[in-house]
Amino acid sequence: MSAVLSLDGTDFSLACDECGHLIPNLAGTMRDWNVAWSLFTQDGWHGAPRAVGPHACGRCVVSPRPSGTIGQTLYSSVGRLRRTDAARRVTLQVLSDVTVVHLKGGLGLLDNTALHDLLEAEPSPGRHLLFELSLLPVVDSATLEILVQARDRTLANDRRTCVVSASGSVVRALRLLCLDQVLPNFVDQIAALDWLRCHGAGGLSHPAD
Repeated sequence: MSAVLSLDGTDFSLACDECGHLIPNLAGTMRDWNVAWSLFTQDGWHGAPRAVGPHACGRCVVSPRPSGTIGQTLYSSVGRLRRTDAARRVTLQVLSDVTVVHLKGGLGLLDNTALHDLLEAEPSPGRHLLFELSLLPVVDSATLEILVQARDRTLANDRRTCVVSASGSVVRALRLLCLDQVLPNFVDQIAALDWLRCHGAGGLSHPAD
């Protein structure tokens, strides 16, 4: 990840994925990710245009990140012993053509590892993907990166991804990092399912405010 959200989701910093150089507190002066990135590219920063990266400063070269880095972060014996806690906060429901992932509570590193593993192991990439966020009060950069990676895999299989019932804090974070079009939010599951199943539609039909 490269755009690092603040704990309350109202600010973000830009980090070089290679040397770790950090430029903090950008929201107040640059409004959102797109504005910040367009300016920093003029100063030599380079990499992916989206906030989830990877990005590098002018002194570094962007190197390919190994697959599954996030999922391998906490593969320790202690992490394995506590995976039952994460399982209660990250659950999966399978419909005929949609995979619904429920995220609950404040997600930590173990929860993100469990989420990453669950999405990587999803056996039916031909289904649409719906993230149910009504019980997720805030979101961090690592969780967003996992959601966007899952969205990209789903899109590669000509399927859609969205979120439903996101809190005000999560919606602000998506807008701040300009990911609200990548992960559109709907007010309820009926509207989300209608949009997911609307094959060939060019835009959002009923996204939540």
